[in-house]
Order: sequence, then C-alpha cells, then structure tokens
Amino acid sequence: MPRVAKVLTDLAVKNARCTSKANQRINDGKVAGLHLIIYKKSGAKSWRITDSNNKPHTLGHYPDMSLEDARKAVPSFLAILHEAKVQEVKIAKSSERGFEAVAERWLSWRKNFHKNGKPPATSLIDKYRKVLNKDLIPALGQYDIDDIDRKVISTLLLAVNERSNAIAIKCKQYLKMILEWSIDEEIRSTPLPSFKNIIAEKEPKPFVMPTDIRAEYLKCFNTSSKVMSIAMRLQHHIFLRSGELFCIKKYGVLYSSKWIEIDWDKKLWAIESMRMKEQRPHVIPMTAQVESLLRELHELTGHTEFLFPAPQGKKKDKAPMVPKSLSKAFDEVGIDYNPHRCRTIAGEWLKKNGVLPIFVEFLLAHQTANQVTQSYEVEPHLYFMKERLEALQKWSDYLENTAQN
Repeated sequence: MPRVAKVLTDLAVKNARCTSKANQRINDGKVAGLHLIIYKKSGAKSWRITDSNNKPHTLGHYPDMSLEDARKAVPSFLAILHEAKVQEVKIAKSSERGFEAVAERWLSWRKNFHKNGKPPATSLIDKYRKVLNKDLIPALGQYDIDDIDRKVISTLLLAVNERSNAIAIKCKQYLKMILEWSIDEEIRSTPLPSFKNIIAEKEPKPFVMPTDIRAEYLKCFNTSSKVMSIAMRLQHHIFLRSGELFCIKKYGVLYSSKWIEIDWDKKLWAIESMRMKEQRPHVIPMTAQVESLLRELHELTGHTEFLFPAPQGKKKDKAPMVPKSLSKAFDEVGIDYNPHRCRTIAGEWLKKNGVLPIFVEFLLAHQTANQVTQSYEVEPHLYFMKERLEALQKWSDYLENTAQN
C-alpha cells in the first residue's frame, strides 16, 4: 500500500528542519498536493501545491502564511490554475481553429482544387486574397471558427456594406464558402449560420450600347500622352482585358506586355498564358490599323522592353504601366464606358455585322470547348486565324471610318 502522509500540525511545521542533502519536502496528509518545502541552505520554509500535471506552485512562505491559511488558500489557488490552463488551451486552439488560420488553409486548398480538371484562375485567387486581407481577416481573424455566428456575420457585412455593396456581397460569398468548407473538413462543429436578409444585393445598372461608337473612339485623341492615346485606341481595336494589355501580377510574379511578343514579319501579337484569364496563350492577328499603332508606339517606347512602360518616377521605363491607368485615362477623356466594356461593344458589333459567334469567342479569348474536347485540342489559340483577321479588320475599318457600313 502507498505510504500515507501524516497530517501536519502547527508545532510540526514550526520544528521542522532540513535533514537531507537537498531541499526537503514534507507532505500534508489533510489537503492533497499541499506540502512544505524546507530549503537546505537557508532553512527557509515555503508552502507549495502541485497541480493536475504534478507541477509545483508556491502558495506562500512560512511563518507569514500559517498552516491553516495555506490549507484555506488551496481551493481558490487551484481554481486560478485551472482558469489559466483553460485560457492556455483556448489560445492553442485559436491558433489552429482561428478564422485566419482556417481561411489560409481554405485558400491553399482552393488554389490546388481542380474543377473539371482545370485549376482556378489566378485572378480569382487574387480576388479571394484581397477580400481576406482587407475585410475578413481584420474583422474575424481572432474568432474561433465555431464562434462565428449570425450576429458576428451581420456586424461585419453591414459595416462593409456602408462602404461598398459589391464588396459586401463578395465578403458574404467568400465567408460562406470558408465556413461550408470548414464544416466539410470537420473543423467547425456548429451548423452553418443563416446569411439570409442581412444585406440586399443592389441591382447593377444595365449597360447601354453607345449610339455612336466612333464618337467615343475619337475621344482617345483627347489626351496629351501619345502613349496613352495609342493604348486607348488599341484597347478598342483588340479589346483585351486591362491586365492582358498592360500587366498582371499572379502569385507574386509580374507578367507584362513586352516587345518580344510582337512578330512583325508574321504580323502577330502572341500573349503568354499567364497573362490571360483562361491561362491559355492568345494570338492576335494584326489589322493594318493595329500594326500602324504598334509601330507608332515602338517609336515611343521601343527603347524599353515594355510596350507600356511606367511614365515617371523611380520605375520610369523599368516597370510596366499599371492597368488602372487605362481606366483613369478613359475617365479623363470622357469615354462613356470603361476599358472592359470594349469587349462587349466589339463582340456585339461583330455578331450584328455577320461574324459567326464562334469566331467572336476566339477573338475574346473565351473558352469554347468542354473538358473532353479540350483534351484533343493542340493549339486552339491558332485556330481560325484567317477568319479572325477578317473579323478584326472589319472592326478596325469601322472604328477608323474607312468601311462603307
């Protein structure tokens, strides 16, 4: 049988002396874990208590704390130790189950999740990252994933909605995706809270085709920057996305339009896959007008590697112009639509003027085949080049007012 400690008395505590070569411990047989430590060198005495992990903690020093006071102090002291342990576990739990940690794991999974054999577009991942960093993590980062309820969600979404309904809608969509994923992965143990009737999505204003496209196109000349004038005109002729025309950053790497992409002999402009939304290369056959604009641009920026280099500051000629410069230029000259709408305008005009929809889709660099068909395609970016050039030339002639219709 284990040896049972004697119940300490005041006299025994007073007369106790260290008789060993190290500090001596005398257990109290009345209160579990309570013991007296006698220090060999000084002979001083202290009261200690061991916790559930058998770790000692000092309660006080004898004779300032009597035997009776030490026994009375044990319950409250153990309660304090327990609460500290709970908080410690909570912090450790939060580091793994906190919203920020879970959101980062979700984003990592999303980057590598292939839907129908196709990875997500890097532009989409960039959107997730932007919303996470700007709104979701600052507001929810310290919450345990189980503690994010409707009240917490409402507070966040209503605050963001005051600034931007569009961003609030994105926050709502992405947060719901993260919470659903955390439930599927058995990280979150509580049901998905309701997102209904927190914020209403405002109806976007319908886009109205300009009555006179040429009049809008002519506004491209109303700028003092020759480079920007050419950029705006090229955007109308070949209707790329701004990041495809200028530059785009994906996974920390900057991809920009460079002069090495231009094949003057074949009259082709080949854009690498990483700059395209569908992550497939895109080749633009040059119309007479596009070639003329590119040659004019080459005289202005051909001394750099970029078609559109940064115009000023430390990055002048050493980095590409940022895409938002194009939107700003459209605004400054009073064009009634943003650069991306050039795609809608050109696509609609081409279809209405006899160009088959399949050719228009290739010109817009849209995905035109399902997964099975794609597996048999070798160089889809080179399909229908003759038809695409004819369509683009028809459009360029119209913009420059050299066509009959």
